[in-house]
Amino acid sequence: MTSLPGLENLIFLGKSLIMNNYDSIISINQYAGLSEVPGTLSISNHDVLVTLDGLQNIANVGASLLLSSNNGLESYTGLEGLTQVAGLVQFVGGSVLSSFTGLENLNFIGGDFDIFSHGDFLTSMKGLEGITNIEGNVTISGNRGLTSLSGFESLTRIGGNFVVRNNEALESFDGINSLDTVIRLTIENNDSLFTINGLNELGSLFSLTIENNENLENLLGLEGVSVISGLGIRNNPSLLSLEGLDGLENVTASFTISENSDLVSMDGLSSLRS
Repeated sequence: MTSLPGLENLIFLGKSLIMNNYDSIISINQYAGLSEVPGTLSISNHDVLVTLDGLQNIANVGASLLLSSNNGLESYTGLEGLTQVAGLVQFVGGSVLSSFTGLENLNFIGGDFDIFSHGDFLTSMKGLEGITNIEGNVTISGNRGLTSLSGFESLTRIGGNFVVRNNEALESFDGINSLDTVIRLTIENNDSLFTINGLNELGSLFSLTIENNENLENLLGLEGVSVISGLGIRNNPSLLSLEGLDGLENVTASFTISENSDLVSMDGLSSLRS
């Protein structure tokens, strides 16, 4: 079976649309009559599905959007009508996914946003240029080919934590230059990261953790941060200076700087008062 015939006249769902584990499905055009999914939209574990055409009229998802391990999808073309997701958005796997094209009109995520475990072809956040506000946590982890965050240019607010970890090719934070609100920022285990420039609009953080980034040389990009509750900078072996923390005036709770083997001075903390 290569499609799901018999649903061509469907215009209303009472709750969720779950399309998981169909090895032979290549078309979902029969859902073109839908304008909303009140519950969760889940499309997972498809090997030959190459397009999401058929979902282009869905504007709102009332719960979660879950796209996982769809190994034939190179983009999310077919979701051009989507503007809001009330809950979790999670993108996992996808061995040939090269961009988030198709999601350009998505502007609001009411829950967490996860981007996990993509392969060599996904190099940026291209296609997510419309997102301005994410109410929950954002986690970008284990994306082997990701080199930049270009595509997040419109994102100004993350209502929870921002975690960037285990992205071995990520070189910088360029592309997220409008972000001004985050609760906790964690940057860890990104082997190619040499700069965090791009975070210049951040003003205050509850906590900042930067650790195990093998090639990170300085902290330029954090000049706007003046108040932090907890600061942890650990095991960044190429870190030469704390330049970038020049605007930091107060650390109200924990303060840890350790195991940064090339760091020889605390220059960069000249504004720190307490």
